[in-house]
Amino acid sequence: MPSSYDKTDEEEALGGTRMVAMCLVIVSILLVGLTVGGLGLFLLHDFWWFGVGISGGIIGWLIVYIVYRVIYHER
Repeated sequence: MPSSYDKTDEEEALGGTRMVAMCLVIVSILLVGLTVGGLGLFLLHDFWWFGVGISGGIIGWLIVYIVYRVIYHER
């Protein structure tokens, strides 16, 4: 009988999937920040657009996460 600290194969696979998903979220937030920041720096010559881009990426992923949790819990 496994102890309460042992993880099943399914739980370990889910943990790996979550880590990959979090890495993809972080990379996408950074890409949004770099894209918006680069365009803002190139077109408007202001450095603060990097902050705007990263903030927008974080807010966008929060909205996606909240909508996902609402839909997931309704099933």
